Amino acid sequence: MANYFIIGGDGRQYGPISADDIRKWVAEGRLNAESSAKPESDAEWRPLGKFPEFADLFGLVSGVEGPLVPPLALANWQEQDYELDLGGCFSRSWELYTKNFGVLFTGVLIYMLIELFISFLGKIPLVGPVFSLGNLIVIGPLMGGVFYQYILVNRGEKTAAGDIFAGFRRRFVHLMLFQLLLTFISALCFTPVFIVYGPKFLPLFAQLQALIPQIQAGSGDQTAAMDILKNMFGVFLSSLPWVLVCSLPMIYISVSLIFALPLIIDKDMDVLPAMGMSWRMAGKHWFLIFGLVILMELVKLSGLLGCCIGILFTMPIAFGALMCAYETIFCQPKKN
Repeated sequence: MANYFIIGGDGRQYGPISADDIRKWVAEGRLNAESSAKPESDAEWRPLGKFPEFADLFGLVSGVEGPLVPPLALANWQEQDYELDLGGCFSRSWELYTKNFGVLFTGVLIYMLIELFISFLGKIPLVGPVFSLGNLIVIGPLMGGVFYQYILVNRGEKTAAGDIFAGFRRRFVHLMLFQLLLTFISALCFTPVFIVYGPKFLPLFAQLQALIPQIQAGSGDQTAAMDILKNMFGVFLSSLPWVLVCSLPMIYISVSLIFALPLIIDKDMDVLPAMGMSWRMAGKHWFLIFGLVILMELVKLSGLLGCCIGILFTMPIAFGALMCAYETIFCQPKKN
């Protein structure tokens, strides 16, 4: 039986592996029709879809030229259904975390330290907003690297703490664009609140900012400052119904797109197809995915209650549960 060498989605060479291994990896989404491969006895690299012995995997006719289509599209994933056990996702996540504690803990720690550092820089006068905007460029690839670590661990592949930066080496532009698009959508959802209550809140905030230095110098009117704070609080309370209404579409969109980042970095998808795929698959059982998100947030919250340090231990479990759900939905379809 012939053996092959292949170039994985991470750009590394693997092999020699058997044809059965290649078929298995295609089924798992780790290879597609455009993945480079060559027989062990050959020096020429070719797209996997050009091999007659694998044409059936991609719905291609041997010898017919044409664009190669990734297996996700050819498998009609949007027509497939899945079963998701939320408890099983968290128990599997705990198992992965305990068996790979060092690398997963370190990866999440690096992620949190980078975010805290950027948050600190964002508070610097004048230049702070520049760092805050810069975080929009960093957070997508960084979060993609976190997911990539879990994907590798979940599949029994080797990973290291440095894989947290995998999003800066592969699919950087699309990971970044997704975060920018999600931020824009969020702002768009809350635009009515800004339009109605911004003109009421911002002048009060400016007045308070002008009074604070005077109060610190001992010459400011503290009573006036308290009146401004009361008015600001009144505006905030009156805006709450609007905020809640505007939050509904944002919650729906965020849950529907929750798998876009892992699809980009794992399946080498572009940003818009990844968003569409996540939307279709999450939409099949939206309330189930929403329940997963709620449980993830509760797990994170339990870490914050433990003197905040506990989140270093609970956040990896939450991330792991999400990636176990991703593996079930996009790599192990249960039913048609």
